[in-house]
Parts: sequence; C-alpha cells; structure tokens
Amino acid sequence: DKLHHLLNAVYKEPLQTSESNTNTSFGMVTVAGESESTSESGVGGGVIDETFIRFLSSDGIAFPLREEIIRAWTKNLLPSQHDQQVQLPEPSTTLEVLFRFLQTSAHPDLESIDFRILGPLSLAADSYGVYPAAQVCRIRREQALDYDLVNRPRAVMSYALDSQDWELMDKTVPFLIGESSVEVAEVMKTTTMILLWLAYIEKWDKVLQIALSFPEHRKVSNYKSQYDKTTWRGCNGCKSSMSDTTTLRIMRKLGNGIRSLRNLDDTFGTLGHFCCNTERDDIAAWRAEVESGIQGIPSFSSLSNSSD
Repeated sequence: DKLHHLLNAVYKEPLQTSESNTNTSFGMVTVAGESESTSESGVGGGVIDETFIRFLSSDGIAFPLREEIIRAWTKNLLPSQHDQQVQLPEPSTTLEVLFRFLQTSAHPDLESIDFRILGPLSLAADSYGVYPAAQVCRIRREQALDYDLVNRPRAVMSYALDSQDWELMDKTVPFLIGESSVEVAEVMKTTTMILLWLAYIEKWDKVLQIALSFPEHRKVSNYKSQYDKTTWRGCNGCKSSMSDTTTLRIMRKLGNGIRSLRNLDDTFGTLGHFCCNTERDDIAAWRAEVESGIQGIPSFSSLSNSSD
C-alpha cells in the first residue's frame, strides 16, 4: 500500500498490517490477547488501575489507548457506553498518525504528508476533538494546498467534499478539468455531486466550442485587403503561402479538449512567431474571447444553489 510506504518513510518505523494480528499500543506496550485492564505500583506502595480501550480501524488494526489519556486529550473519542472495544470508520493510516498526538513524546512531523493522508487526518482530529492534531493539520493544509491542487486535486476535492467546504470545492474543481471522468466520479461519490460536476463540465465544453469556431465565424481584423477575411485571416503572405501555422497549432492544442483551456499561455502564448501584425491582433482577440468565456463560467457552489 502506497500510503503505508509513505508513512514508513516519514516516521522511520513500520506500520502494523492486518496480517500481523498485533496491537498498536499508545501509552503502554501490550501484546494482542492481553487483558485490557492492568495495574502498577504507585507512590507509597498503592496500586494504580489502568483501563485500556481498544479502537479498531476500518482495516482491522487495534489501537489500545489508556482511558485517562482519552479523557485528557480528546473530546468525542471516549465511548458513551463502557465498551472495551470500539470500531472506528477511519483506516489505520489515519489513526496511526492521529493517536501519536496523544503521546507525551514529540508529536509527529507532518511536513512530508500530503492531502491523501492530511485530509482524512484533519477530519478525524476535528471529529474526535484532538485539538493539537487539528491545529497542526490546519497549518499544514495551508502549506500543502497550492502544490496539491496542481498535483493531487482529487485528494483535495475528497477532503473538501467530506468537510462540506464549498469554498475549497470552488477552488479545486478547475484543477479537475481533464482528469479521468471515472476517477472524478469516484471522488464525487453521490449522484447529486456527480450531476453537479457534469453541469460544471458542460459550461467548459461550451467555451471550448466557442474557441474552436472562432477562426471560422468571427471577423476580428481591421486589415484592409481584397481578400475575404471571413474565410481566411491575415496578410497576403498568410493567404498565398498557407503559412498560418500559428492558427493551426492553436487548433491542434484546442483539439485536446477542455484541458487545453486550463493553460491559455501554453495554448496561445508560446507557439512561435506571427506572420504579421494582423495575425498577432487576431490571435490576441481569439484568446480574449476564450478568456471572457472562462470568466463567465459560474462557480461550482452556485450551480448547487441553482439546482435546489
């Protein structure tokens, strides 16, 4: 599992796996099968009773925690019933990091953790009131956001959806343009969110159609000549030599679909020399038309409001 390997690299020690059938213990070393209630000698020869509660991850890893630590450092983790074993919905990769914030030793360093772990960890920290973890996650999210939006937008979107953070959704969905439809649907999860995504993509498709039809249907040049600029734009050299390679290259870029609209500098701005000033002005107007269309695309959250 890639996440296990990532955590191993960060913390320099192996994680438990479901095949090991052992407990991960916090606050006291235990072995699977031992009693969850222990005692030790206290000051003056007295006996201190310690009760352990075993928390099971969604992938079957047990985390025994002292009840006194749970009471002191969490808000919503202690079960309402006097259960000695509690099933949690989070995977072990999340709980492993979360429960390290309950130790008296140094807290884990989250510098190398990205949104694939950071998102679920943030939600768990907020849900169970592990405030030291929640604060560190908040800072780390701000640090990692710009990079992960570009490189791991699905992980960011998954966190935004789970936390119902519509502002973050609005910021993330443009980075999903061009991603696999199946993978995006898996992130969106519910039919409602998938339909919103399809409605959002449709807006981008309309802009793409405008971009593809612009050279054919728009007369944008002020250049005066005997040629009909509605069928061919440019100077006499452009028309006679058929050397309007810039337009052809842009059309080829746009042929890659709506993902070409995510980087207009690449699509329009770095494609070689212009044949003439007329061509330069026409290409600038072409790009401006596309930019105007993109700016008119409503936000993801506004589509949600309009569907209510």
